[in-house]
Amino acid sequence: MEKSLNYYEILGVEPQATAKQIKDAYRNLARKYHPDLNPESSEAVEKFRKINQAYKVLCDQEQRSHYDYMNFAPVNSSNSNNKGAEFYYSQALKKSQNGNYKQAINDYSQAININQNYADAYNKRGLCYYKLGDYSESIKDFTKAIYINSNIPDAYYNRGSARFKLGYAQAAIEDYTQALKLRDNYGQAYYCRGVTYADLNNKKAAIADLQKAAQIFAQQGDSFNYKLVVEEIKRESRNFGITNLLVDILISLTSPMINPMGGMRSAYARLSRNNAIYVGITFALIFNLCFAIGNYISLRQVADYINISFPILLVIGAIVWLSFAISAFIVRHIFQGKGNWIGDLFVVGVGLLPIGYLSLIGAVILLFEMANLYLGAGILLFGTCYFILLLYSGCHQILRISEALAILAVPMIILITTSLLAIAIPPLISLGFSTL
Repeated sequence: MEKSLNYYEILGVEPQATAKQIKDAYRNLARKYHPDLNPESSEAVEKFRKINQAYKVLCDQEQRSHYDYMNFAPVNSSNSNNKGAEFYYSQALKKSQNGNYKQAINDYSQAININQNYADAYNKRGLCYYKLGDYSESIKDFTKAIYINSNIPDAYYNRGSARFKLGYAQAAIEDYTQALKLRDNYGQAYYCRGVTYADLNNKKAAIADLQKAAQIFAQQGDSFNYKLVVEEIKRESRNFGITNLLVDILISLTSPMINPMGGMRSAYARLSRNNAIYVGITFALIFNLCFAIGNYISLRQVADYINISFPILLVIGAIVWLSFAISAFIVRHIFQGKGNWIGDLFVVGVGLLPIGYLSLIGAVILLFEMANLYLGAGILLFGTCYFILLLYSGCHQILRISEALAILAVPMIILITTSLLAIAIPPLISLGFSTL
């Protein structure tokens, strides 16, 4: 790299130029000075060489950031300081490439201590925090990098990914959009924005972004990401039908139960808006039937003189479900979750399934006279843990409540629900309860 050359001047653009402006300038100049069009001009050949050299650096964000740092560092930063910061930056880059993220963070921090305006060091350190799962800290670094240099598309993309992880879907979309303004062929940004739109049930926007991502990956010869995006498009483009609905119900029933912490989002993300509603309602019906049948059998086994009719138990089950749905709606708004009422139905439906299953299991235990204190306590504890994990996962991943607040959201939902049930259930029990 010839430091004496000003690559921006060679291409005739400002240092703040976007990736598209740089590409357009390069194409115009390359056409004008191409050796084939100027066979007799050695000056055109040299000019063409410099144009290519400038574009090679400025079209690559990492090389461009390095070039900007080495050639346009603040006046109060000495050349020796630049070299010291660059040394630590290079060391950190090698360590992060080998997966030594904690050590890389230390070196990036050293580079930043030497030059507090080292935007790319902030961006790369933020990426290390992201890899370690510290999304809040990574957002701080990405934001600092953007503040120093607002023309780094990777910083916007990385911050969008971290915000998505924390449940801030709309803010993530804004960052992905800004990254795309700076780099129009940013396939990963289109893909992630499409996935985020899908998470918000904006099917039309999701498919449009995913199709654009597939087009870019195909042009770049990236077959792995192309196949990944095509599969995502197929999932989002499915038309509603009874067969697809049954498949969605089956997957949504099994995925969260097998993996209560990770299966919730994947099960919900694959659903269209209509299917999400139908699946949520189906889960409510399954819970209600299990709850009513299980409790009807159990009450008759415990004492023959207790007689609560099956229809009353169905109504009680419906009130339990409705109370949880209202509680989820209230808590989502209290904690400013980015989900919607469809997500509320889905989370409540999935969350209540273990309670419905427990009712049936308890009935079977009593019916076959297998009642045992330790067995009953173990099953109850198992079902309760599953219920809490599903509810927490749903609050964070579907209702889009931040991870920290989701911990508080779960007990609040349970508290509000029990309060509502304390008001609604006693009159029903007194109506349906009788002694022989």
